[in-house]
Amino acid sequence: MRALVNPAVRPERVPPPVPDARAFHEALPAYVPTPLHDLGDGVLLKDESGRLGLPAFKILGASWAIERALGERPDVEAELAVLLARAGVPDATQRTLLVREPFEVAQDAEVVRAVRSAAADVLGREAPIGGASYWADAAFIAAAGIPTVMFGPGGEGAHAAEEWVSIDDTVAVARTLVGAAARLRA
Repeated sequence: MRALVNPAVRPERVPPPVPDARAFHEALPAYVPTPLHDLGDGVLLKDESGRLGLPAFKILGASWAIERALGERPDVEAELAVLLARAGVPDATQRTLLVREPFEVAQDAEVVRAVRSAAADVLGREAPIGGASYWADAAFIAAAGIPTVMFGPGGEGAHAAEEWVSIDDTVAVARTLVGAAARLRA
């Protein structure tokens, strides 16, 4: 096993952990600590296969970030009511469910070049650059000043009862990300 260190990391930009985040998540219905499986040699596997009924660890970070963002803009509901009234719907009701900033990365960003180069080595072809019609946690990471790109395996059923990714693609993505990390570290 090889560990890679991100030379671009800026610890001074990362705020210290706050006890509020833990308390917030522990108060969510069906919260249970994530099981850890000992793989030996000091390696623990974090089992996120059933986190709050959602098979993804990202939901915890996203839910806390959303809670914080909405807390910082308590006037969002009032702003929306004014906009609806101006649009001629004064009796409309509204409820803010989610506020998320968009994510964009420059095509010539170092992280994009590193991933595309590594992908070409692994896949034998250049990875395409494209956009996504959905929102992803990458926006939170990029907003924190961490160079970010979205690159992942193919599959079907995103957020459905039956969701899967290709094992071959997953292996290729892992190899690509190791190659990208090596390029960024060089």
